[in-house]
Amino acid sequence: MADGREGIRGLMLSNAMPLSAFLDRAVELPVDEDLYYEALKKRMALSRYRGSDSAPGIVADLSNTFAGTH
Repeated sequence: MADGREGIRGLMLSNAMPLSAFLDRAVELPVDEDLYYEALKKRMALSRYRGSDSAPGIVADLSNTFAGTH
């Protein structure tokens, strides 16, 4: 088990990875939270839903992927 400090460090690392990709460069830890939030908002503003024409509203059919279920 990990305490809260390790959870925060893990979250910071998981935020550093997309920030590095957004900026196309390495980033320092601890992550600049304002820079991360601004980069994330920019991506969110450009994001659009790309639904399926063949099955609108269905994300995935997992009905046959679990053993013992029919």
